[in-house]
Amino acid sequence: IYECANVNISDSFKLFIDAEKAGLKKWIIIGSSSEYGDTLFKNKKVSVNDKCLPNNNYSLTKKIFFDLIYNLSINLKCSLIYFRVFPVYGKYEPSYRLLPLIKKSASINKKIVINNSNIRIDYSDVTEICNKILKASYFKKTNEKYPQLWHLASGKITTLKQFIQKYITDNKLKLEIKFNNRKESVMHHISNTTSIWK
Repeated sequence: IYECANVNISDSFKLFIDAEKAGLKKWIIIGSSSEYGDTLFKNKKVSVNDKCLPNNNYSLTKKIFFDLIYNLSINLKCSLIYFRVFPVYGKYEPSYRLLPLIKKSASINKKIVINNSNIRIDYSDVTEICNKILKASYFKKTNEKYPQLWHLASGKITTLKQFIQKYITDNKLKLEIKFNNRKESVMHHISNTTSIWK
């Protein structure tokens, strides 16, 4: 909790205090869909207006920072665009994440088991997410009011099994894999389309 609080709250908040003092009054901040916490498990598409119900130290400290920075931007009259990023994959992922593990397992002929493979999730390619952030950085919507809260997501829903199978096919991997389903297929980390930055 102390490490999370230092990085996600104290250090981050100080950065933007210093930014404003230096005359930087246009802010784009990348948050996480994890801030919604237990709201993500209610089997529905999440809106920017939905309540955040943090369920661990990470989501709690990210939500506290959001509340602080949102109010700070109003008090200091800064233009804030705050993005909550939904699941992302792509180049340069850490080795412990799902797709790098699948690729490594294929290279050493190791069988893997995927549980809850019928969960429906919205995955975005990191390149698409970066392009959206760059587009937002121009602050061209001058008639819009700030602060703004948006989701970064693809708006496309797939099951975990379908996502993995497509990755295996696209990368021509040979892998023995067993998919275990949960009792029901539920939505997890899915944004409603009106909350997604286009």
